[in-house]
Amino acid sequence: LSLISIYPLADNWYSEKFSHRYMVRTNLLEGQEASCVRSYQSFNRITSSSYGAHCSSPEHTNSVYSCAASCLIDVDLSTPFANSTNASAAIANLMDCKSVFPCKPDVNSSSYTLTSTSTPTCCNLVLDSTLNRTALNVASDNVGSVPTVQYWLLVVMLAVILVWYAFLRRKQNSTAANANLANVTPADFTVHVKGLGLGTSHREDRSYLTNNFASRYGDVASAVFTTNVGTYLRDECELQRLTELEAELERLTSDTQAG
Repeated sequence: LSLISIYPLADNWYSEKFSHRYMVRTNLLEGQEASCVRSYQSFNRITSSSYGAHCSSPEHTNSVYSCAASCLIDVDLSTPFANSTNASAAIANLMDCKSVFPCKPDVNSSSYTLTSTSTPTCCNLVLDSTLNRTALNVASDNVGSVPTVQYWLLVVMLAVILVWYAFLRRKQNSTAANANLANVTPADFTVHVKGLGLGTSHREDRSYLTNNFASRYGDVASAVFTTNVGTYLRDECELQRLTELEAELERLTSDTQAG
């Protein structure tokens, strides 16, 4: 299992789709874009060996911050300003990576919208799932997906572990039962000693009990001084004695009648 578990790590590493860069784009001028370096370490050797390295879903990784992404500047197309020279000049200035940075999450759309009266303060970072990302230093143009074989391999490994645990548990119980049958252990019987008195200092001294009361049974494994249940134990012992005596009398009576 240890060797098999190396496969997902190696596959994730080989198929890694993370990127240190993101693209700044607008919805007005196609082909006009800027490739910007992220200001933080977007991935490392550990994350490159994880499922998130495929950039397949935000459920596996925070894709926009680690995977190939486009940072969009939204130009207001509903006004003549969108096709004006001023708009083109403003867009050209914003394409500088030092002039605009990704917005904070859940920011108001006005923060990344270009109009005749307002200049965006940031751009909207979204996962780049379709555009060519050669400039982003990504090996493939398509967003990766975690191979199905990895999920099935995980299921098989869990099943093997459960089966092995069940087998080991059964073998352990069988071995313990056989060992218990072959050896006399403290679990096989308990000796009830009475008459030590409340004031004795030896009532829970195992060596004293072994030497004076239980030497014929072997070493005392555990000594428990009963207080609240002492009367109950005494009554149970007496009941057991009387039950055995009654059974013996019935046996003698039946033998006499048969004779």
